Order: sequence, then C-alpha cells, then structure tokens
Amino acid sequence: MIYEEEVILTDDDRLLEVGEDKDVESLEKYQQELAEERGDDSGVGALDYEYGYLTNGTLRVHAPSSCNYAAVDYFKDGGSTITAQFGARWNNKDKRGSTQSIAPGGRGGDVFYTSSSTPKSFQGIMWVNGNDFRTEFAAC
Repeated sequence: MIYEEEVILTDDDRLLEVGEDKDVESLEKYQQELAEERGDDSGVGALDYEYGYLTNGTLRVHAPSSCNYAAVDYFKDGGSTITAQFGARWNNKDKRGSTQSIAPGGRGGDVFYTSSSTPKSFQGIMWVNGNDFRTEFAAC
C-alpha cells in the first residue's frame, strides 16, 4: 500500500497538511493568502525559490531575503541543444540578460541585480525561439 500526503513546511517551521478539511485547501491557495498577507504582487510564491517545469528541463528563480538580486537558472534534462536568453521580472518590468547555448544535461542562467527600489518578488524568464517561459513569482 502506498500512502501519499501533500504537506507544506512553512518558513516558521510549521507543517501544514494540504487538502479538503485539512490545514490549507491547496498550495496555490496558501501562496495566494500568504502573498495577500505580506502585501506582495499577485501570483507571488510562498518560497524564495519558484520553479517552472518544462518538457526538457526546469527553469528556476531564486530571490534571497535581502531582495537585492534574482538568480535565474535552467537545468536541461533532454531534447536538443537550445539557444536561450535569460531574464527576470520585478516592479512590473522585464530585464533581459545573457544569451547562452545549452545542451542536454547542461545548465544556463544569469543573475540580475536591483537598483535603489527594492522589489518584493522576482519572476524568472527564459526566451527561446520567440517564446517566453516564466516561473511563478518568488517572494523575498
């Protein structure tokens, strides 16, 4: 018999059960409530890492608690070599960074530093062949 239970480990080390008649209804609902509580942008995640799962890899953004930069990484699991430009979004603006060639099994990414106005969250972006792929917003 296999038993699975979805749980959330919060920043203050509380363990919340996810599901109907549990501590929280869903991870998405918890993230939304937490963002509203903090006064963050809509769609902000509850963790300082947010992921976007793609067919041949994983796009990730990391926003440290200092909010002075965002690190965007792409881990390529399969498929063919791609050319991708990385970016980050904060304060309602996209910032573009480097363009890199990434082979299967490889990694690409960039770091984006903020100026004087400190954002509350970051979104990781990757542009490939005219398409953009975005993570959820990560709170910092």
